[in-house]
Amino acid sequence: MIDAHQLLSETDLDVAEVASRLGWYDQAHLTRDYTKLTGTPPVRLRQERREGR
Repeated sequence: MIDAHQLLSETDLDVAEVASRLGWYDQAHLTRDYTKLTGTPPVRLRQERREGR
């Protein structure tokens, strides 16, 4: 999950590409697992990054 967080926060790869690169079945599974662990969906992480938070 650390790798997923790093790719999501430091690259412009879409969530589906991150999921594929790291071995998740699909974007939905990565989103579910990431949200369960962090409490924040990947989309929100990206929004916050763009807003400079």
